[in-house]
Amino acid sequence: MPNYRLLKRFKGLHLDSINAIAFSPDGSMMASADDQGKIIVTLTVNGRNVNIFSIAGALVTVLCWYSNDSALLFAGLHSGKLYACIMSPGAYVPREPTWICDLAGPITVCLVDSMSKRMIIGLGNSISVLRQIALYDWRLSTTIAQPVDHILKPLNFEDPALVPTGVHISPSVPNQLLISYLDHGVLDQSCYDLDEDITIWRVWSDRRMMPVLIARTSGASALSIKGDAFVATNLYDGIDFYSTVKVQDRIQMVQTWKQKQKKNSTVKRTRINRAALHILENVLIPIEFIHKDESVLVRSSTGIAVILSTELGREQQVLVHGSSHDLIQAVGYTVYGGWQYIATGDSEKGDDTQLQVWVSVDSK
Repeated sequence: MPNYRLLKRFKGLHLDSINAIAFSPDGSMMASADDQGKIIVTLTVNGRNVNIFSIAGALVTVLCWYSNDSALLFAGLHSGKLYACIMSPGAYVPREPTWICDLAGPITVCLVDSMSKRMIIGLGNSISVLRQIALYDWRLSTTIAQPVDHILKPLNFEDPALVPTGVHISPSVPNQLLISYLDHGVLDQSCYDLDEDITIWRVWSDRRMMPVLIARTSGASALSIKGDAFVATNLYDGIDFYSTVKVQDRIQMVQTWKQKQKKNSTVKRTRINRAALHILENVLIPIEFIHKDESVLVRSSTGIAVILSTELGREQQVLVHGSSHDLIQAVGYTVYGGWQYIATGDSEKGDDTQLQVWVSVDSK
């Protein structure tokens, strides 16, 4: 696992909160967005500005590059608007991106699949699937119905809304969509066939008649590049690591608890490992796989970003971004020119908002 050093610190590019960071597919550029509608694209290696986009009065919540095009970036807003940002060399003057469509609800997650020309968007408490007709023409194909949470609850209990926090497509099964939800984790209807427009498998439960919850209060989730591993931030006590095992027509989560089971227990646990996480507040802490699935990168509410081993769940390196009270709300990872880069951005810092870029000490 490579070690990282601080390469560059940006101060003044963004004000108040950095909500999203995304590296281009080829790794050459880094995009970042904030609460004031500003999207800045810089070169990864030296931080030089490439393009600046500005949307008046907007709160940008999501950035997502077209998966095979480093000239096309999508931006989702809290208002539900979706924009396309086309890179233009030397366009340093702020300009407004191209409007694509209005959706009903805050955009929380976005995934673009260039092979099928689909865009999957989590907004409000629903999932919308858009199909690309032309460069700027994306049309609603279907809306995925909310799964039903069958878990028994106390009388008069008001269940939180099903808010999507992760949408994932495995490269080996490009028609299957896995969805995770805030407060509900992954429910038993969370895998969806995009071609047939139906639920195709259910997660096996270790509680027999109940749907398994991969992570209650799941801050966010990530699927490995190979599609054989899954992680979710558990806001109660850390990060849960999973291995997906296909059994007949279902996916089973194969799990081993750290704590001992009762002697007479016949229940097979499904969590591989649980790693402690630096979370002091009940906030959304996203996560992503890095280092060819050998590590995961996770943000924190204590001024750091943490690199964890996927095999053991142990800390491999802590990147100190700011003070112990800083919320690291955005991170990104890429490989470019033989070097590995990590970006971290903080939140609610006003004029002191910082974007930092870290580079591996040794090349690949």
